Amino acid sequence: QSYYIDGEEVQGARNTTERMELMGIPMDLKERSILDLGCNLGSICCESYKRNGRWILGLDNEADYIECANDLARHNGYNITYMVKDLTDTENTAIYINSFFGEAPGKNIGTIFALSLYKHIKGKLFDLLDRLTFIECIIESNNAPNGLETAHVKEMLGHIESRKWKWEHIGTDETRNPRMIFRVTKK
Repeated sequence: QSYYIDGEEVQGARNTTERMELMGIPMDLKERSILDLGCNLGSICCESYKRNGRWILGLDNEADYIECANDLARHNGYNITYMVKDLTDTENTAIYINSFFGEAPGKNIGTIFALSLYKHIKGKLFDLLDRLTFIECIIESNNAPNGLETAHVKEMLGHIESRKWKWEHIGTDETRNPRMIFRVTKK
């Protein structure tokens, strides 16, 4: 994954700035609260911070990633919280997330990123989202060679539609392999 050092993006296999553009994330997040599920080294959180996002939380189950993300945030002077969490433990993770954002303006999450996460936690992703209050969630599939007809993409959309959430396909990231990107709202 790309990462930030001294405020500059060090390119990994996927360009974070280009990904944010593809997802339609504005250059000024106007202090919107951000949650990144499966944050890896924290590049989405860092880019969100650079775009004036605030109340930023990145979660991953890999302690090494979280340690590195914390070191990078500290080095860059970015006020971002990273925590090791088992995202399949939806009840306890939701309690932690809701407690964190309970102090945020509006007490809800402006944007949730769930990028290339479904293959790791399957339907638990949607069990977790059921327990959270958010304005939008950007969900990215894993490798989807058949686009919307890829089996796991159909599963993801089945979870979304069974909850009667609104969704739109906002793009396809062709870096390394095709990944479908969706914007989801609970309304």
